[in-house]
Amino acid sequence: MRPLGPAGHRGKGEHFIAEGDEYANEPSYDKTPKFLYQYPKTIIVTNIDFDHPDLFADINHVSRAFLQFLQTLPSDGVAIINGDDSELRKMKPLISTRTVTYGRSAMNDFTLTKVGTIPHKTTFFAKHKDMDLGEFTIGIPGVHNALNALSVIAAALELGLPIETIRKHISVFQGAKRRFEFVGKHANGVMLFDDYAHHPTEIMATLKGMKEKYPDKKRIAFFQPHLFSRTKILLNEFS
Repeated sequence: MRPLGPAGHRGKGEHFIAEGDEYANEPSYDKTPKFLYQYPKTIIVTNIDFDHPDLFADINHVSRAFLQFLQTLPSDGVAIINGDDSELRKMKPLISTRTVTYGRSAMNDFTLTKVGTIPHKTTFFAKHKDMDLGEFTIGIPGVHNALNALSVIAAALELGLPIETIRKHISVFQGAKRRFEFVGKHANGVMLFDDYAHHPTEIMATLKGMKEKYPDKKRIAFFQPHLFSRTKILLNEFS
């Protein structure tokens, strides 16, 4: 549910969930990607893009960091990866532990079969190989968020949660703070949303989700650059 809090939410379960970050622990003195200090049993990788040009030379450099992270999984761990992502497809044969794929194409283990939008929610249908998992609902718009939810469904099933329990709890998720967060509505009807997307791929996904949610409304984006190096190197993609 939203908000999770400034940086997260303290729960009472046996599992600890954290977001991994490929950026340096300290870019001047310790260029080790932060996620290499984590040793999880399950890793979800949604996509790999060229980012942090002050740290990585190119997309291959980024991919090597992610592969190094995935190789930290224990022998009984599992990698849940977006099988539609070109970098992750190339990487899959190199991952030493069991790998589960998800995405929109039928070649994946978990497949998003249909996505729809209703007021303030996104609905989608999912399959696990030849088994229909049925319909799910999340409280945020966009196909990319439905795909994110599908990866979580795969992870929850790996943990042994019943599918109906997953369906129930995923329906109340309304997103994280500053991720398509509704700020307020002006008296003249203008709505304001805040989103932390600071990479061209993320921004495109957010704008697409906005268009899907409000197809008949005019959309105006205000962009605040985040890191001069990223803005300079990816200027064409941003524009």
